[in-house]
This record gives sequence, structure tokens and C-alpha cells, in this order.
Amino acid sequence: MKKGTKIIIIIAAVIASTGIGTVALKIAAPETFNRVFHIAGDEETKPQEAADNTKQNENDGAKNDLSKEDDITGPSLPVGNDAVKDDEAGTEKEPSTGKETAGAGDFSDLFAMYASSMAETPAVESISLPRTETELSFELAQQALTLCSGGTKNGQAGILMNSGFDIVLQDGYDKSADDVSHTCAFTVGKKVVDFYGTQKTLLVVAVRGTSGAEWFSNFDYADSHTDESKFAENFLEAAQVISIKLIPVIAANPDPLILVCGHSRGAAAANLLGMTLTDSYGGEGIYVYTFATPNTYRGDVSDLEGRYGNIFNFINPADVVTEVPLKAMGYTHVGIDITLPAEPETIQRIAEAMEILYTMSPSIDAYYNVRHSLTQAGLSEDGYTAYEIMQALASSLTGLKTDINGGLSMKDIYEIMDSSSKGSESDFAPLVNQLAKIIERDGTYGVSIFMQHMPATYAKLIEAYSMLAANGPGALSGSLPDGLMGDITASGNE
Repeated sequence: MKKGTKIIIIIAAVIASTGIGTVALKIAAPETFNRVFHIAGDEETKPQEAADNTKQNENDGAKNDLSKEDDITGPSLPVGNDAVKDDEAGTEKEPSTGKETAGAGDFSDLFAMYASSMAETPAVESISLPRTETELSFELAQQALTLCSGGTKNGQAGILMNSGFDIVLQDGYDKSADDVSHTCAFTVGKKVVDFYGTQKTLLVVAVRGTSGAEWFSNFDYADSHTDESKFAENFLEAAQVISIKLIPVIAANPDPLILVCGHSRGAAAANLLGMTLTDSYGGEGIYVYTFATPNTYRGDVSDLEGRYGNIFNFINPADVVTEVPLKAMGYTHVGIDITLPAEPETIQRIAEAMEILYTMSPSIDAYYNVRHSLTQAGLSEDGYTAYEIMQALASSLTGLKTDINGGLSMKDIYEIMDSSSKGSESDFAPLVNQLAKIIERDGTYGVSIFMQHMPATYAKLIEAYSMLAANGPGALSGSLPDGLMGDITASGNE
């Protein structure tokens, strides 16, 4: 594959709604979907209790910051990012915001349940690095997705250790639940590999996805509040912190191979970290694979051409996380996007919500500073900005509250609008109505949206994509729902 090529595979899908109003992506780990769907019903469900580990930590390289725990490799370690879990013994972490949690309608239990539903620590037996970093490898993509899906500090160490790596650095996992700083936790693993007949040191940099109040940081993408911003500044700051902390690691391992990987927030940081490392050390030997990355760059796209063919971004267009910050505001990704099979209905819902959000905030300045009334049409000094509404969304996703918007969740937004006879005339009414469809007041459709984002879903979609890319639509005959086949096209600069 030539540098700068942008691969886009769009596969039209027709998926039937389930009996509880969710839309199940049938090729994406149906057994996992079934475990989580009943969260939306009447039956209260508690996260599964994790089993005790039995395997002792025998890896001296992992002893830094792990001495408090004997076991880091057993099934009590959840796999999957975006889980609000304590690093110690896999226990649940209480929000430490000093405020009440958002209450009914939040998704904190869903996060914990999904983590426990994938409670195992997998291993990657060998790393399938292509001879050149610009050659796309679906096998490496699956391996990288596994390697970056540890979630907790010990879970991430467990995956890498089980895969034969020594742990040389872990950082950022001690953030409190109310820490909204623009940083990401990450783990660096090291091992010697046979690289086409040569013994080489391989460094894996696995960047964790969103945890706790980092959801609030996810929607705070321009600290500068200026339309001159060329990056999603929140993710750039996180990438820069990691880059600085990698300097002594890379210096201690001359001429290493480097695999950077991340999911969700971790993917955004990995995307820009890959850019930074490529600019600093040259792209040779630097492999970057991201999954479910938000948009990261809004500068001149021509500045990227031919420079970052070693960065591959796997995108599920039915995953709302990949749509923010808004493309309509000029945001995109660094590197090559691989667009995976997706549900047209969900894509349409997300597109409508993003279009409405853009009408409310067509610029960074408007996003942060223009206040609209929730109780009537028009602007109001006592109203709210689009940024504050998105912070309410973050509150509903986590069960946490923030002083940024006065501690409001989406539930509170609904109630404010319902309290006024003219609430339906609010400028925000179309956006709030769309968010209610994605995150309904009873949360049912939100389960489906949430599942579109998870590593298990991406693993299945990448598998389907690779089969289509290798063998054409006939390769999946009988294994996917009718209508999931579609065109495979490629576009971009050579």
C-alpha cells in the first residue's frame, strides 16, 4: 500500500431491531450483546463478581508499581477500555467528585458490566509485523486491539506479560475519578522479536481508553477556545505527555521497533502520538494502529499528504465517538482511515445529531461561548452553551458530575426543558431530542450505541472487513445478515 492512500470500505447493512428496542449488530459478539441488553429492562443487574487470580507475577520487569498485588493475569482483570474500575483487585471505584452521581439514566453500571462480561486476560502469542510499517495488516490490527484493551493498570500489564513482554513503564493510572486533565494512562512493554531474520527490540505503547471523568475531557477539545486551533487540543496534550515520557525509554533501546495502539480516547492520543514519533524519529519501524478514534486534526489536510502512511485508524461509522469533534468544523484524523461495516439506521441517527450540533456550534467560539435558553427560543445570559450540554452528556455516560455546567446531567436538561411550556421551542430542542434518541431516557437505545464502541465489536468488524478485502463479498455468504454486502472502494492521494 502506498503512503497517503486512504482506504474506505462502506458496506450497507440492514439489521432488524430486537424486541427491547435496541439494534443488535449481529456480527459483533452476539453473546456479549445478550449479556448487556437486559440492562435496559426492568430487572436490576449487578456487575459480575470477578474470580480470584491464581497465577503469581513472575515477571521482574513488571514489578514497578505492581508489588501491591500478587496476581495480574487471571480472569478477574477486565478487558476493554472505558471501564470505571479500580486498579486494585478489580474492585469497583466510587466516583470521588464530592457530588452526588447523576442517578437514573447514567451508564456507569453498563460500563462496569461490560468490563466484567469480558473478564479474562488474553495473550498474543506472536506479533505479526509487516516488513514495512506502511503495509496494512489485519492480523496485526487484531493483535494490536488485544494488546491495548487491558483497561486497568494490572489488566494492561497482564495482557502484555502474557504475551511475553516485560513491563518497562506504566503511567497515569492513579488519576482520581474527578480528574478532568488532558492526559491518558499508558503502558510500555518490551521484548526481543525476530524481525525477518534480525533480532530487534519491540516496544509496545498501549494507551488506555476513557476512564472516569476523562469523559468530560473528551468533549473539551479546544482549551484555547479559538478557531485557529489546528488539533483536538485535549488529545494533543495527552499525546505530548506520553511522547515526553517515552524519550528515556527509546534512548535506552536504540533503533527499536515501536507499535503504538489505543482504543477510544486512547486511540486519539495514539493517533497524535504516532504523528509525533514519526516527526521526531522518522516513520521507519513505527507502526500505529488505532480503534474507535475521535477526530484529532483540523489543520490543512494537504500538510499530511505522504507523511503518515504508517498510521491506520479503524473506524466504525455507527460509533458516535468517531464523529467528534465535528467533521463539519474541519476535524479529521492523521493517517489512513479504514471504515468498517456499519448499520445505516444508526449512522443516520448519529449524522442527524451531529448536523444539529453543528447548527448550534458552527465554530469553536460558538461551541464554548454562545448561550442558548433551555426554556424558550433564543439566546440567554442564563442559558447554556453546546459545550455545557456535551458535559451533561458526559455526566450521563459516567454517573459523575462536574462544576463546568453546574453539575447537570442529561436527565437534568430534560427536566429543565419539561418545566417550561416553551421548552420545546428552545434552540437546543432539536439537539436534545436527537440525544434522547441515542441516549433515551430509559437508556434502551443507548445500550446499542454504547456497544458499537466496544473493542469486541471492533474485533468482529475488522474480521468481516479483512474477509471482504481478501476474498470479496462472497467470502461472507451465509455468515452475515442479508444486505450487509456492499461496494469496496478506495480513494485518496497516491
